[in-house]
Parts: sequence; structure tokens; C-alpha cells
Amino acid sequence: MKSTIPQRTFTAQIFKEGKQYVSFNPELRVASCGSTPPKAKENLKDAIRGFMLSAHKRGTLGDILEEAK
Repeated sequence: MKSTIPQRTFTAQIFKEGKQYVSFNPELRVASCGSTPPKAKENLKDAIRGFMLSAHKRGTLGDILEEAK
């Protein structure tokens, strides 16, 4: 049986730092960056997916999502 990770909506804060745009999710405390705001946002989505997949594999995803509420 294949398990799925639930769909959630998270905050994305994007700000310029030097020549890069930093994207940050305060609920999960996950960050990424990119050369443009849309690229920084897309990279943050990828970072959150990776973070959630890793937490799911460790069995801690439920706890993390509960804390992020």
C-alpha cells in the first residue's frame, strides 16, 4: 500500500539578500533561495517537499504538522 503526504498551505516570505532572493517558511523553519522571487518560491516548495518526505520516512510528519498549526 502506498502512503501519501497530505496537502497543506504554508507561508512563503521572500526577501532580497544581495543578488539573491531568500524564501523562508516560518511554520516549518525551512528556507531556500533563487535568482528571482518566483524561482525562490519554487525552490522553497521543493525544500518543503523534501523536508516533509524526510519527516514522513522518519515517522515524525504528524508531529511536525501539528506544531505548524
